[in-house]
Amino acid sequence: MSDRRTNLSEHEFGRREFLARAAIGGGVLALGSLPSSRGAARAESVSASGPEWLLQRRQRTPLTPAPRVIETRHIRLCYNPERYCGHPRQGVFRYFGNGEIIVGHNHAPCEYKKVMDARHGVGGYHSRAKLLLQRSLDGGQTWPEDQEVVVYDETISPEAKRAFLFQKDAPRDECDMFRRESVFFFGRTFLPERGKKEVCFALRSVDKGRTWEKTPTIIEHPDGPEVHVHKDCHPVARMPDRKTLLAAMSITATGAGVAIFASTDNGLTWRYRADAVKDISQMGRFTYAGLLLLPDGRLQCYALHISPIDPWKVDGAKDAICVCNSTDGGRTWSDPAPIVGKGGDCWKKLGDK
Repeated sequence: MSDRRTNLSEHEFGRREFLARAAIGGGVLALGSLPSSRGAARAESVSASGPEWLLQRRQRTPLTPAPRVIETRHIRLCYNPERYCGHPRQGVFRYFGNGEIIVGHNHAPCEYKKVMDARHGVGGYHSRAKLLLQRSLDGGQTWPEDQEVVVYDETISPEAKRAFLFQKDAPRDECDMFRRESVFFFGRTFLPERGKKEVCFALRSVDKGRTWEKTPTIIEHPDGPEVHVHKDCHPVARMPDRKTLLAAMSITATGAGVAIFASTDNGLTWRYRADAVKDISQMGRFTYAGLLLLPDGRLQCYALHISPIDPWKVDGAKDAICVCNSTDGGRTWSDPAPIVGKGGDCWKKLGDK
């Protein structure tokens, strides 16, 4: 590849936390260490079903002290002024230990002349993108080109996409997705006959993302393909029974939210289990879902609420990052509780007063 990669690191760093962010023109990884104690919010009961259901929610107090990030460094993974390198949340992100990290991002030609050049979805960069997986073997300090893998290529023809997606009676590999080396890629692709309604699919790898199966699993909501379903790169929850895998899927529609899907056959199939959170106030929707399995067996689902009403101003759970809890394997969930305070401070750009 012709892309220029620059290593900007100079100091030693801790590796307990890896925070990924995307920037126009470059994929950036921030590495640092955080204290291990975290506070978990729980929702208080709110009986209202209209806007009050959303607006009356508050953070649980007293608040846990803010974590202190130390020994942080920024390292450039991929950069080219004529490429879009971003949205790692739509790719693969995994730390295997001993300094080995994989990060996937959308990689596409980009002129940066108009807004849609760098927008995702139909009509934006996504139609020109490949999902490029990069690998570091030294804790993120370098990302050798000979370790790169293209997981999926959105630029193939509609005919090639259909042939890939809908392989009738195709044999499937046997994969143990509970092994540490096993990873999922949950992709999204578009077909002309579906318009803006993406097809959600999953691929599996048992060798840390070096190779991927050739037959995907299509994931659909039980209400049919008209319901938008997509999943970002947050890890699946590997349940203690070593049989059940759980994944949080975002459902794209006003009033929608996050659905939990389960697999008991190592990811060959995924079936809807329950809604983790929905916006019953109809003021917006919950999205950007992440699922976390705690050591005591509880599940936490994190999601961001997005509303077109007075946007980017947190009020209760509106426009807030929220958390829900489950104690029965994701079958039932608490109401959402915001983990950010009222106002627009959490959405300010760096340097804003």
